[in-house]
Amino acid sequence: MDVADTERRINQLRNDVYAVYEQLTTVQLTQQTHGSQLTSLSNTVSRIWTTQHEHGERLNHIDSALSVLTEKVGGFDERFGQIDQRFGQIDQRFGQIDERFGQIDQRFGQIDQRFGQIDERFGQIDQRFGQIDERFGQIDERFGQIDERLTRMDQRFDEHDAKLDDQGRKLDLILEALKIGPN
Repeated sequence: MDVADTERRINQLRNDVYAVYEQLTTVQLTQQTHGSQLTSLSNTVSRIWTTQHEHGERLNHIDSALSVLTEKVGGFDERFGQIDQRFGQIDQRFGQIDERFGQIDQRFGQIDQRFGQIDERFGQIDQRFGQIDERFGQIDERFGQIDERLTRMDQRFDEHDAKLDDQGRKLDLILEALKIGPN
């Protein structure tokens, strides 16, 4: 090997060494940048960890508050069950009252039927009065009998009126208990 060849090799090695130093400088700058970025990431991770810890505490607080609310809702479920049972009883009572109203309607139907019969009887009585007008002379003898008959009918009307008044009072009491009607 000759000197020129050796010099050329030395120059090449020098150039290679300078290139390595330049690359090492670039690597060093990159490492410094990465170090800064890692420090920044470490700070960010620390802040995230602190925030997560705060959120965990908040979630624990919310969890305990939800437990209290869950217990309260459980109590409300029990109370709603009792209220539903009470409404069932009230519905049953209304069914009984409806049944009673049905019976009262039936009795009013019977009373109406009796009034129809009484109206028919009054029609018959009117016919009789027509005959009585024609036979006025005979009426004087039978007038006492007819008065007695009318008196009995009046007593029946009075009894019906008393029954109707009693039924009216009962209806008023029912309506008042149900809070229906004018106050």
